[in-house]
Amino acid sequence: MVEDYLNQTFLTRAAQVDLSKKENIVAYNPKKGFEVVKLFIADAPDIDWRPIENMTPAQVQELLASAKVYIDFGNHPGKDRIPREAAVSGCVVLVGKRGAAINDIDISIPAEFKFDMAGSTPRDVIDKIRAVFEDFPAAHEKQAAYRARIHDDKNRFVNEVVEAFRIKKTNRGAVALPQGFNDGISSLIDKLQRESLMPGFIVDDMMSTAEMAKLSEGLILREQNRNYLRLDNKLIEIVTRDDAKFLYIEGRIGKLVLLEPSEAELDEVKDFYGANVDDLMTFSP
Repeated sequence: MVEDYLNQTFLTRAAQVDLSKKENIVAYNPKKGFEVVKLFIADAPDIDWRPIENMTPAQVQELLASAKVYIDFGNHPGKDRIPREAAVSGCVVLVGKRGAAINDIDISIPAEFKFDMAGSTPRDVIDKIRAVFEDFPAAHEKQAAYRARIHDDKNRFVNEVVEAFRIKKTNRGAVALPQGFNDGISSLIDKLQRESLMPGFIVDDMMSTAEMAKLSEGLILREQNRNYLRLDNKLIEIVTRDDAKFLYIEGRIGKLVLLEPSEAELDEVKDFYGANVDDLMTFSP
């Protein structure tokens, strides 16, 4: 399995989208499931429906930057590009449960935004669109994990190519913080960012639970049974020690970074993960 990733220039421009200027617009690709979409349009002609056709890439990006919703009720033969472009442009994505949209990996949005048209009606979709218009910030927040995964697509692609061709790579995988939540974690993350080493995982059994997400007062986002630490416009996934060990063995974690560890703590981390010395990094406060 080797996935693709979005154009990095598109991602850079999408990061500048002002969500406060979003309008009650629904964007769609008329080449994807239009036989279904036209039923929505007929049922709600008052909604501003905007087809993506005969547009330059810049015009597509401008439309997605202004729309609150993007819908795709096509066949979803794979991890399509435009839904991802819409998501990182701040659109709330609604899809029909067909093809790749059925699983929670290719389009990892909550179930409430996926519709099986064999059991749903156009009115169900229209009602969801109006609900998004009514409380866009809440709906947008529910798809934060999907957007975070899209932003990580390039890193995942590199790791998949390395694995597929058995390329020896000294700087593999993401950065993980095995000490969990502690008083120095903010300082450590700041240091890593200055070194261009944005952490991908925080390892903490307790903070990875659903109960802690509820008690965190918004600090932790829970999506698709996973917890994420909010950090500005980024999300860092929180995983258990056992999951982190598996990810390290698999190669998805490549560096284990600790803040001023004792010799005993460093040895414990090395032994638990079976880590190579080169994969351990330490920082001082």
